[in-house]
Amino acid sequence: MIETGEWKPFVSNDTGQRWSKGKTKETDDRIKKAVKDISPEEKLRRSETMKRAWKEGRITPLVGAQHPGWKGGVSGLVTSCHANRRLYTEWKYPLLVAAGFACSHCGVNRGPFEVHHDKERMAAIVHKIAMAHGWNDYYALAPAEESHELKSTIVEAVAFHHIANKVSGLVLCEGCHEQEHNKYNF
Repeated sequence: MIETGEWKPFVSNDTGQRWSKGKTKETDDRIKKAVKDISPEEKLRRSETMKRAWKEGRITPLVGAQHPGWKGGVSGLVTSCHANRRLYTEWKYPLLVAAGFACSHCGVNRGPFEVHHDKERMAAIVHKIAMAHGWNDYYALAPAEESHELKSTIVEAVAFHHIANKVSGLVLCEGCHEQEHNKYNF
């Protein structure tokens, strides 16, 4: 989409200008102040303030069309499933911890690591669940607006499937995962 000009990152759709309007930290004091290093104490204070605000409900997450980075739901179904937060926190992360953050094949203990489906491929799981929910265009990269809710339902169902069925997986470094199968052919 970037190549065809359909999507321009960091550019306002209304004005066609970059968010910074050409200003840099060298030319604008506000940007310079915003990117200036802050102390660890200040980072901690800001973090605690934000956590309190979330807990108290003063800050609510902007999702979907309300989020300023929303581009109309252009991520594909499989990509959305791989990026699901619940899938990571309740399925991938526990596998990483159990493996001691080391590759199951070569034993390397520096990342990045990937969780490989050792029995049923992720694409097969997504396909099965998508078809069960009536998603006809499985390979759609940019589903119609009315499909966004359906896509969200499928993504959550895929995460639930992994957690509820204790889908097995291996922690692999990128090199070993590449040997298992072509990275782009999940």
